[in-house]
Amino acid sequence: MRHPLAKLIAKTPVIAGVIASFAFPVLAQDVTGPIQQDAKAPSYGGVCIDIDLPKNAYIDRSGNRWGCNRGLRLSDGVCILGR
Repeated sequence: MRHPLAKLIAKTPVIAGVIASFAFPVLAQDVTGPIQQDAKAPSYGGVCIDIDLPKNAYIDRSGNRWGCNRGLRLSDGVCILGR
């Protein structure tokens, strides 16, 4: 037979989980309230612009440049076949 203290220790994670499931939603922030008067939209230091991609081109991961698809090369602003 297990010691009563061992049984309590074994049940502690379950008890803590039940308490946390009720306690933590209460601590969530309310984002539906009014916006502060001095609040500002975040600035990322850039301006969004439209980019005209040539046929067979892609935007790179940075989102700032484009390149030609594999097997193509840039020539006069157009992606053409060849290396």
